Amino acid sequence: MSLPRVAALTAARLPRFTQDEVSSAVSVNSDSQSDLVSVEATQRSPALAAKLANTFAKQYIVFRRSADRAPIRSAMMPLRRQIAALSKSERSGELGRSLRERLRQLSVLASLQTGDAELLQAAERPDGPSSPKPVRNGALGLFFGILLAVAVIVLAETLDRRLRNAAEVEQMFQRPLLAALPESAAATSFQILRTNTEYLSPDRPLRSIAITSALAQEGKSTVAAALAAAEAGAGKTTLLLECDLHRPALASRMGISGEPGLGDYLAGHAAAQEVIRALPVDPAASVSTNGSGTSNGAKATQPGRLDLIPAGRPRSDKGVVLGSQRFRDFLAVASRSYDVVILDCSPLLPVADTLELIPQVDAVLLCLRTSQTTRNQAHAAREALARLPTRPTGLVLTGIRPGDGEYPYYYSEEYASQAG
Repeated sequence: MSLPRVAALTAARLPRFTQDEVSSAVSVNSDSQSDLVSVEATQRSPALAAKLANTFAKQYIVFRRSADRAPIRSAMMPLRRQIAALSKSERSGELGRSLRERLRQLSVLASLQTGDAELLQAAERPDGPSSPKPVRNGALGLFFGILLAVAVIVLAETLDRRLRNAAEVEQMFQRPLLAALPESAAATSFQILRTNTEYLSPDRPLRSIAITSALAQEGKSTVAAALAAAEAGAGKTTLLLECDLHRPALASRMGISGEPGLGDYLAGHAAAQEVIRALPVDPAASVSTNGSGTSNGAKATQPGRLDLIPAGRPRSDKGVVLGSQRFRDFLAVASRSYDVVILDCSPLLPVADTLELIPQVDAVLLCLRTSQTTRNQAHAAREALARLPTRPTGLVLTGIRPGDGEYPYYYSEEYASQAG
């Protein structure tokens, strides 16, 4: 909140102040135990002090909301240009309807971005000066400080919209939690995730699995890469397919060239054999025949094969490419050629690509990061999935930190009837 930008916005609302005068008159204090931030303004006029503090706090909220919405609005601009460039017949056709639907989804997402900042209590005009009354102010400050601290703790718990635990996630989605992963998960964690994923469809093998999340930075690419490695370690021929053409990351993580890739193949600029990269399979990822690892002396499964197709060169028509018949045909061939295809997809809410891919896969894993994904975002992701054809869907909780409690790695039998 002490950003110079907030001081500049405040000065613009109160012309009698310059940016430097606002910065020197306002102090910002945060409580390290909560998300509460207090803003104090010192002026000779009691009314002006209250007005300055309230204006500064409100401009910070505006700044946060604008910052959260800016990337979404940027994503909407090329869509509007594409629609404007269409002919009248194209606007009423399938392409026009698809572009307008994506624009509507982005508009809904932008309206949900509130900046995660709220004004809990406005500053009021003080009855007397803040100084010099140290004894009385000290006694009153101690009493009301304790009272306020208790109220703030209760209020912060009530207003905190972030997902905190596994039970809350499962209750919201009515889907099984397949794994809860710490920031640096061991290979064993993903072997458990691989085993639990199989229970999503006990009657037939899952040949294609889409990994997605509500928004970015929720661990989907890490989960996709590690799950593919676990599948290969279990003896399967595995293809890791990077379908996040907006923010590709797998090639750089693997230390290989990202071009040519999937986008180049779908655009007809590269052959299939040119975009496939063979990756080494870690022998330590191999699992025993009883699925419990190799430490008990059981015979380990021979590692399979792990291939990667990166996203390729940046393209402006990402959604159109992934929604094409050429991609559907490619995925069908890949699903027959490999035991399992893992698709690292774009987040559900910012773009429409993944919504077009899900009807083409056998199962979906939705990644949610604790203490980051909000209930509103999770609700929007749930509603987006509900509008699509039913697919076996499991949840993966990421970002578990020490002290968050014991999180299970399991597949709950009560969801067996819902898996299909």
